[in-house]
Amino acid sequence: MALEAIDALLELGVDGIEVNSLVMNASTVPKNIEWLSTWIKGHAQLYSRKHMEASKTFQSINNKTKFHQNENLITLIGKCFYYYGNSTQAQHYLETAVMLNPYNWEAIMPLAVVFEYNQKLQELEKLTAQLTNIHEFTSGHWFVLAQSFYANGKLDKAASFANKALSVNPRNVEAQLLRGKICLQIRRHKDAIYFFRSAQCIANYRFEVYKGLFHCYVGMKRAKEAQTMCALTVRYFRESPRSLVMFARTLVNSSHPNAKKSAKKVVAKALEIDEHYAPAVALMAELCHSEGETQEAIALLKKQVIIYPHYKLFTMLGDILAQEKDLNAALEYYTTALSNEPTYQRALDGVNALGKAQWSSNTKNEQDTSMTSSANQDDEWPIECDEPSVEAVELSSPAVQNDDDESDTFSDPFWQDVNAELTN
Repeated sequence: MALEAIDALLELGVDGIEVNSLVMNASTVPKNIEWLSTWIKGHAQLYSRKHMEASKTFQSINNKTKFHQNENLITLIGKCFYYYGNSTQAQHYLETAVMLNPYNWEAIMPLAVVFEYNQKLQELEKLTAQLTNIHEFTSGHWFVLAQSFYANGKLDKAASFANKALSVNPRNVEAQLLRGKICLQIRRHKDAIYFFRSAQCIANYRFEVYKGLFHCYVGMKRAKEAQTMCALTVRYFRESPRSLVMFARTLVNSSHPNAKKSAKKVVAKALEIDEHYAPAVALMAELCHSEGETQEAIALLKKQVIIYPHYKLFTMLGDILAQEKDLNAALEYYTTALSNEPTYQRALDGVNALGKAQWSSNTKNEQDTSMTSSANQDDEWPIECDEPSVEAVELSSPAVQNDDDESDTFSDPFWQDVNAELTN
């Protein structure tokens, strides 16, 4: 019953069957302990990066035992969804856990990140206000403050408070990842690598570690390391739509025509795993639109915004409809996007382009240029919480020679090998 020791062994990579055997053969097993084997199985799945399977295992304990709505169990389910990338379900369970215990830091810290992912900035502010009305700050307190400033674009303050969180607890993984993201945004790639590697030493089962390192290498033009990290991510997270979308984006940005053709198959596989995963939907719509399947792209996005009303998806719909000359519908979606994010420049540009198109007496070609101006300013549609930044486009240019005489693009064997693994 030394649950912390069991958890630590599993986190260190000891096989779940071995740990279960060790526990069950250690002494006389008490009665009504059947749940323990399931609990061990869930942790083994979590640390082996099978996060969705782990969530189902923990949910079975929640549904079938007297631990129903147990604070620690609800936290574990929420963290599984959080690690998997399902921020909607993660928010539901983590909020429940915090309601059961307002000082449950295992739930509070990921909940702060999820609030930012889900654009719930008012809820994040309320959470921050509730936790800062005390005299003595823990590492968790400093992290929530850092996350709040990061969500509001105040990177200097976010970095300062994240550093304070790490000074109190150097093993605070969320703070390590946040510092890495901040350094990545301000293009301090070497510092970002340090923080992501530090997080990897503590929690090598976190997708964000590999995603962050991939973008660091992309930003530093270190194509070989970026290839290796992308391939490693897909192999580690084979059943994760996040890793598949990241791989598909590299294929889209490749200069090789066969690689681009494979991208759609990879995105389709991601949608098979989770048909409502927003970055996969956005990328599939982008690919359909580029191939002339405009109505399929529009239908896909309209279905998605009902479930996941993200301002970037509304803007994407506005851009496509503007190009299809459906100006009223385009204006409606731009307006909806701005009601969610009033400062989003792409939606503002789209509205301005529509105004010029309606009032101008220019030629048809000039109108076409006007209406598509907002669509052409950026080639991809990253959804902020999971999708690679536009920095990934740097690998998509025609092959040029760097100082170390490496190609700027992903090599053929890289995407062919990974694609073959996914097919098999």
